[in-house]
Amino acid sequence: MNDTPAPNEHAEVTRDEVTVRRSPRYPRFLALGFGVGALMALILTFAFPEVEDFDKGQIFGFLLLVLGAMGVALGAVLALVLDRVMAGHARTVIAEHEEVHPQTDTIERAVAEGEIGGADATQADAAPSSDAKRSTEPPAVSS
Repeated sequence: MNDTPAPNEHAEVTRDEVTVRRSPRYPRFLALGFGVGALMALILTFAFPEVEDFDKGQIFGFLLLVLGAMGVALGAVLALVLDRVMAGHARTVIAEHEEVHPQTDTIERAVAEGEIGGADATQADAAPSSDAKRSTEPPAVSS
């Protein structure tokens, strides 16, 4: 990539001071918490003896509901704690933003020299319109 603008362009560089820091990906922590809760629900379903009133599927569903919600909540708390810890390691850096603009005197000079002419002079940077694609010859007249 070329860092220098073309001769008929003007580059404007602005510098801003920004803070850069890492942050945890919250959906991953929530999913991991739910996964741990589901694993615990599965283990607890088979760890206790069977109850006459409920079958294993009902017990697993109830434990999944409770332990899955608790796992998501603990994953969210862990992500928030890690976010606060990582905020202490933030750094301040200088960011440069470069905007390249065509020089207007170059366009005016091209119009004066006839390189760009007519109504197209104001639309030097625009895409050609449908009128520009038509022929400039007058229509044939039939007698």
